[in-house]
Amino acid sequence: MSQQVEITRTRQSPAEAESVLRAAWGDVFVGPLRPDVLRLVLALWDLETGSGGSEFNFNWGNMVDAGQTGRFYVADDTGHTRHFAAFASQREGADALLRQLTRDSRSEWRAGLATGDPELFVRHLSGEFGGPAYFEASPARYLATYLERWDKYPHLNAPARTPEAPAPKTPPATMRRKTSTGAAVVVLACGGLLWVLATMTR
Repeated sequence: MSQQVEITRTRQSPAEAESVLRAAWGDVFVGPLRPDVLRLVLALWDLETGSGGSEFNFNWGNMVDAGQTGRFYVADDTGHTRHFAAFASQREGADALLRQLTRDSRSEWRAGLATGDPELFVRHLSGEFGGPAYFEASPARYLATYLERWDKYPHLNAPARTPEAPAPKTPPATMRRKTSTGAAVVVLACGGLLWVLATMTR
């Protein structure tokens, strides 16, 4: 059972968050850092924490307590009291967000992340393509705010956003994720389907 801890503001700047994410990348993924994916996650952190000014207990994505650390803090969320996961450091919070977005039970979120496209990412987070929704706000409003945050990080060299263009049918190939057992999970786009291949280490 998780233990309640005092709510503590853990501010950090976008530059600091980017540095931590770059370091945390190797904790979760196999292979080189993908700037477009890093940009998607950094923009999500920016939106959920108010550019770091409203980050509490190193929780990078306002993730609710699900036993991740055995600690939680209580806060009001749109009129409802909720238990949010509490982490011990910025690195731990970044790791948790990356893992949350790529869990097997969140395959639609992971698929959206793999596209590297901000609009498709939010649409996957909204539950439009199935699976749980990451947020409860209006998808259109959340997307508009998210794109404002994503636009703050052009140095991460993601492809230019073109909302008028039709969405690609498949995400770009290859985003490899580590697992707790040491397996390497490869997400491939092929014929409109995501194939997940795992090579288990024994």
